Amino acid sequence: KGINSGSRAHVNTVVIVEQPRPDEVSYLQTGLDADNPIWTKFNFDGKGGDLIVKFCEAVTDNGGRDKARVLIYMKGLNDLKCNNNSQPTRPSPPVPQPSPMQSPTPRPPTGECVDSPLGWHDSGGSKY
Repeated sequence: KGINSGSRAHVNTVVIVEQPRPDEVSYLQTGLDADNPIWTKFNFDGKGGDLIVKFCEAVTDNGGRDKARVLIYMKGLNDLKCNNNSQPTRPSPPVPQPSPMQSPTPRPPTGECVDSPLGWHDSGGSKY
């Protein structure tokens, strides 16, 4: 069906190819489906960050066209999970732990307080 109807390899899969440079030939990396749902491009950003392409599900729309739900994200940066028949979800973030707070150090008065429509300030002109 459709644009890939003549394909003999990786039929009914999400095909991942890689092209080293814009003027070079692209190379087949894998075909993703329910049996092979994840592909990782290690060190995608050149700093150790891995790109994840995850096959979630195959669906057929009302027009009879085959489609796939796929997630693409940087591992550890914005991890996503497949949640079939709805929007992708992010795992729950860890609950932040309160950090010990220090009491503010009082500032010694530097001059005479003067009323102002903008609040108060000392006569040295410092706005608080």
